Amino acid sequence: MFKLMTNSLKLSSSHVKSHQVRAISISSILNLKKIEKIEDKATKTITIEGKYLNPEETFGSKVLNLGNNTNDDEHSSLRPCAFCELEKKDIKVQYTDVLVLRQFLTEDGQVLPRKVTGLCRKQQKKLLVLTKLAKHAGLILNLQPTLLDGTKPSSDPKNRTKHLKWNAYFDDYETMKRNSKFL
Repeated sequence: MFKLMTNSLKLSSSHVKSHQVRAISISSILNLKKIEKIEDKATKTITIEGKYLNPEETFGSKVLNLGNNTNDDEHSSLRPCAFCELEKKDIKVQYTDVLVLRQFLTEDGQVLPRKVTGLCRKQQKKLLVLTKLAKHAGLILNLQPTLLDGTKPSSDPKNRTKHLKWNAYFDDYETMKRNSKFL
C-alpha cells in the first residue's frame, strides 16, 4: 500500500511544471508541420525534415493563441487562467468541447489537479462539472475499473441497464448555472 502511494506521488509531481502557466489550444492548427525533402546530389543523400509552420503566417489573424511562452515569474501570477482568457474573448467552453476538456484529463479520464492545470478555483470547478457532463453524455469514455468477478462494465449502450441505456444531452453551462441545482 505504501509503495503504491509513493508511486502515485512521484507520478503527480512529475506532471507539475514549476512556475509555468499551462497553455491550451482550441484547435490543432497550432501544431502543423511541413515536411521538406532535400536532395544533395553531391553526396547522394536525401534528407527529410519536419518544420513547424508559423500559424499566423499560414492562417492569418484567425488563430487564437493563449499560450504566451514568457517565463516571467513576476507576471505569471498576474496572468488569468486559460479558461478566463477564453471567456474574455467570448468563447464559452461547453461539455461538448471534448478536445479542450481532454487536455485537462489524465489517460484514465481523471481531472488533473489545480496545481497542474493552472486554472483558478472557479474555472477548476467548472472543468469538473463539464467533464462530468461529458462523461454522462457519452462524449468522453468513462474508464471504469474491472469488477470483482473479473468482468468489465459494458461500454456499449445497448448492453447497459435501463436508465443508462440512452445518451444524455444537457443545456449549456450558463443555463445550468442559473438553475444552480446541477452544480
